[in-house]
Amino acid sequence: MNYTIGYPDQLMDKDYLNSLYEEDSVVRGNYLQSVFNLYTAETRRALRELDQPTNELRIGSDILTSWKNFDKIGDRRDWWSVNTSADFVARSTCFVDQYSNYLEFEHKLNGRTYLGENIADNGGVRQSYMAYQKHKSRQGPEPKLPGLEQYTHEQLFFISFAHMYCSNYSEDLAKVMLSRDHSPDRYRVIGSLSNMEEFSQVWRCSKQSSMNPEKKCVLW
Repeated sequence: MNYTIGYPDQLMDKDYLNSLYEEDSVVRGNYLQSVFNLYTAETRRALRELDQPTNELRIGSDILTSWKNFDKIGDRRDWWSVNTSADFVARSTCFVDQYSNYLEFEHKLNGRTYLGENIADNGGVRQSYMAYQKHKSRQGPEPKLPGLEQYTHEQLFFISFAHMYCSNYSEDLAKVMLSRDHSPDRYRVIGSLSNMEEFSQVWRCSKQSSMNPEKKCVLW
């Protein structure tokens, strides 16, 4: 694989880099306080953006172009066939429609805005689950976790995924998050896992329920 690396001039500016983290505070030997401090600093940065103008324009074709124009070694060339491109558009439209039906504080999501990240979330958890199953097949049965014996390891896998995005925020902060590249946290979980047949099987979700819809979006 060939590596072509570029970076902005600010990367070598120590004063600029320090300014990005001047509100962050890590307390040596106190993990919980450090995490609290970091989350507090991030929240302050988010609140300052409330009255700032944002550009919510996202063009799905840009995502398509960025993926199809670079081959497996990173060289820039259009390597997709016409049929592959058409199939990608058809499958990605499923994600656009799915996420556009979600509401956050009565604000409807724009599935096209978050398309690239939603596809990444869905593919990432799917590939991670496949990797975990392959690991289990090689290493054999695993012992139960103390205190969590009521859950299977597969259930704990999905609980761990959901835990990453466990959050609670106000409507004002939700408006800021809606202008970013990612779907709101809970829909990163709900959207991805409702597309996985494995999740439905592990948690025995009823057919055609919200977490086990008949139509599931899958790209890769």
